[in-house]
Amino acid sequence: MGKSLKDFLELDTKAEVEAIEMYQGIIELATKEKDITTAFMFKEILEDEEEHHDLFTTMLEEV
Repeated sequence: MGKSLKDFLELDTKAEVEAIEMYQGIIELATKEKDITTAFMFKEILEDEEEHHDLFTTMLEEV
């Protein structure tokens, strides 16, 4: 567990990478199964996660 702002940002960034990879896998599987609704929903969620990742990496550069 982190004790500084930098530690927390590093943990958050790592968690976002893991979430992004998970959502990409879900989208890939849903697309393979021709479940366009699920793929669409998770693409929207993925966009949010990518924005979070960008925010955390930008913040990390500034600490």
